[in-house]
Formats: sequence, C-alpha cells, structure tokens
Amino acid sequence: MNQLFIKIRGVVAIIIMIIAAYQIVSGIGMWLVNRGTIDAPGMAMFFYRTHQPMGFVFLFIALAHLTLNRKILISDLKILRGKK
Repeated sequence: MNQLFIKIRGVVAIIIMIIAAYQIVSGIGMWLVNRGTIDAPGMAMFFYRTHQPMGFVFLFIALAHLTLNRKILISDLKILRGKK
C-alpha cells in the first residue's frame, strides 16, 4: 500500500482521537455548568460555542475515516457474518 495513504489514515485517526477527547471534555464542562457545580461564564460560553461545530467536524472526519478504511471495514463485516 502507498506510504502516503497509510500516513493520511494515521493522521485522520489521530484527529478523531483529539476531537473525541475535546467533545468529552466540553460535554462534561457543559453538564457541570448546567448543574451549577461550576460558575465559570467564560468557560461555559467557550464550550457552548465550540461543542456543536466540533461535532460537525468530527462527523466529516469520521466519514473520511470510514472512506479511507472501507476495505478493512468490509473485510471485518464479512468475518462477522461468517463469509470468506
């Protein structure tokens, strides 16, 4: 397989991990602000303004990830169904 293709797949996977970590942290932050546990208006506004757009970026990157790894995904699905 082309080395550039493999590097692109690696970069996409790392971006997915970073965005997923941010989504988890911002989601927990918004939850704590809504409960009244944390009184940090600046942090709350930052999370509320960035959580949804980062979710859409995550969606598009995940679609790119599935596209780049479709052969592996199809192979795994065939194994799960018991076909060779």
